Order: sequence, then structure tokens, then C-alpha cells
Amino acid sequence: VHFLISGYLFYWVIIGVDAAPRHFSPFYKLMVLLGSLPFHAFFGIVLMNYKTVLAESWYSGIGLPWVPDLLQSQQVGGGVAWAAGEIPLFIVMLALAWQWFQTDMREARRGERQAERDDDAELKAYNDMLREMSQTDRR
Repeated sequence: VHFLISGYLFYWVIIGVDAAPRHFSPFYKLMVLLGSLPFHAFFGIVLMNYKTVLAESWYSGIGLPWVPDLLQSQQVGGGVAWAAGEIPLFIVMLALAWQWFQTDMREARRGERQAERDDDAELKAYNDMLREMSQTDRR
């Protein structure tokens, strides 16, 4: 339950479409996502190389009939976490890239509409500033 809730909250911040209390830039979200990649791999590799069973008394006590060797099962689980754990992160990275692209396109269209409304006043002001700077440099 803890992993499901924490994963939901993590991905809600990264690719959630619902309104969040705070808005982060797509670049920041991408950096957070890339920062989480090594932790998943590290977790899987640690489980694969562990020589003792984590919580052995608990797993032995519940007597899982389909798990004859707890250590081997733990190591296989670590391998699955290492190998397959990156697949959802890659999918989320693609979704984030798509959202970033859509956001940039919306902002570009918004800028174009604004330029049409005010006859490109921002560009004209920028060109005037550059013209003044070049005239100042010539003196």
C-alpha cells in the first residue's frame, strides 16, 4: 500500500493532468524523473546480491507454498525490479516529453495570437532597443 500511494503521488506530480498545489516546469520534472532512475536500479541490484533473506522469519512464518527457496525468490525479485523497473519510468518519460511539447506549442500559439492583436509590439520594441544600442556603440 505504501509503494502504491507513494508511486501515485510521485507520478501525479510528474505527469498528472489534474491541478496541483504547485506547478513545476517540465525541465524540473524531467530532472526529478532522471534522478529517480539510479535508485530503482540500485534497489534491484542490492536485492540480487544480498546473501541473506530480508524478513526471513516473517516469510517463513506465512509459508508460501510457491516459494521453495526464499533467497532465490528475493534475488529473482531484485532482477525483475532492476530490469523491468525502468520500463514504467521510460513510459512516463515519453508522456512527460509529450506534455512538454504540447505546452510549448500552446505557448507559441498564444504568443502568435498576442502578436497579431498588438501588431507585434514586443518584437518592434526589441528591435528599437537593439537599434538604440547599436547607435550608442557607434558614438
